[in-house]
Amino acid sequence: MVRFSDDDIMSEIVDRERDKRTMLTTFFETNRVDATARQFLCKYFPKHFTWNSCTRRWNRRISKTQRGRIVFANPAEGERFYLRLLLSNVKGTISFEDLCTVNGVKYTTFQKAALEIGLIENDDSLSQCLTKASLFQFPSSLRRLFTTILIFCEPGDVRKLWNDHFESLSEDHRLQCQSVEQVRNMITAHVDNDFPGVFFIDGLGGTGKTFLYNALLAEVRSRGLIALATASSGATANNMPGGRTAHSRFKILINLNNNSMCNIKKQSGAAELIRSSKIIIWDEASMAKRQSIEAVDRTLQDITGVSLPFGEKIMVMVGDFRQVLLIIKRGTRAQIVDSSLRMSPLCSLIKKMRLTINMRALNDPWFSDLLLRVGDGTEELIEGNFIRIPDEMTISCTNRENSIKELINEIFPSITNNVYSSDYIISRAILSTKNESVDEINDQMIDIFQGDEKVYYNFDEAEDDHHNFYPTEFLNSLNVSGLPPHKLRLKIGCPIILLRNIDPSHGLCNGTRLICKDL
Repeated sequence: MVRFSDDDIMSEIVDRERDKRTMLTTFFETNRVDATARQFLCKYFPKHFTWNSCTRRWNRRISKTQRGRIVFANPAEGERFYLRLLLSNVKGTISFEDLCTVNGVKYTTFQKAALEIGLIENDDSLSQCLTKASLFQFPSSLRRLFTTILIFCEPGDVRKLWNDHFESLSEDHRLQCQSVEQVRNMITAHVDNDFPGVFFIDGLGGTGKTFLYNALLAEVRSRGLIALATASSGATANNMPGGRTAHSRFKILINLNNNSMCNIKKQSGAAELIRSSKIIIWDEASMAKRQSIEAVDRTLQDITGVSLPFGEKIMVMVGDFRQVLLIIKRGTRAQIVDSSLRMSPLCSLIKKMRLTINMRALNDPWFSDLLLRVGDGTEELIEGNFIRIPDEMTISCTNRENSIKELINEIFPSITNNVYSSDYIISRAILSTKNESVDEINDQMIDIFQGDEKVYYNFDEAEDDHHNFYPTEFLNSLNVSGLPPHKLRLKIGCPIILLRNIDPSHGLCNGTRLICKDL
């Protein structure tokens, strides 16, 4: 902080610079006096206005258009970055105070204003989602929702989110346990009470599977109990405390069949170690052959003398079925699938998912015949390699500017009277080859629906971009196939489509069409 006395000549310089008209303050003044200027964002302002450095004013641009940009600000610069973020997304501001005002509430910092608008990611929406779901969902469904949030939403403070909703998430377990502490330690309940069990931890890379089994190993071993750590590959085994490959630990044969056993004698030291172990953790089990796991199962039953899965041992298998399939030398597709753990009878605890796709057949023989002629290359060509689309397949358009509106009216007739009819909405769709066309059609469709509109923003960031070569506004400007736009407009009753396999077992998979019921 620099201080100047009242009689210092430097104070006059400070006042003069403070009252100096800048491009940004003049941008605010232009918005204040010119209503048409308020429809442009600050970064697009130079496209429609030109800066006069002599008069220090923005004037209407008469010549050709010009691209402009806002001076770059690094996220580490704090308020300067959030000011830039607001200017890149908020239109028609007339002052700094107006820029900090959201829904009639004036905030003290640009960061708080950006957070309230939704330009900065936080966990409030996720917490509200869990709170609302807890009113009508059973705890088991609520825990599934919490898992979905961890996988797809990347909350900033997972521990706080868990603690805030622990009571609703564990309501059913608290009815069976004597204390909250017992509920928190149910993973280890099988170890405490010597209950057998087979568990499979499935999750994407980076979701915390390694952290979970390392915590289990540390907890069990801290009690003086034996916990065996194995993995399907040597690289993974090296990352496990006391880890060894499954072939080394269980002496799995190289050439396996459906009735193979491991090469462990019941009187050997390896067999005694397995009998004394409390828990066995097998990482990357999804990458192991089905015959290998079944051989371990038969061997453990033989060693312990108990005819239960894995000889009544607590077995924790970890893996990710989303990764590549097993490598079978010169194997057919059927052989590769047959070797997968999913085909084993031991996987009855893993819920099998089946995705059914219903396609409406094209029953019109004339249309089918046309498709065949085009596919066979026998349809008559015009002007080179062009094919004339028959009039029966086109929509007449008299005004090119209203072409999208006429297309919507043709595909969605009487839409204003059927906006709340699910059968009407999901029975038709407009297909397009370009994302720009999709966004333009969606914007006009959203305007048709009644009710208040809510805008959602995504949060784009480049991984390992320490020098910030890819600014936020550049990432937000990308319109990538398979991803929603940076600015998503929604209304109650509008149709939406999922772009990710959020919950395939419950039908929430890529391509599922839904109706927006609540925001």
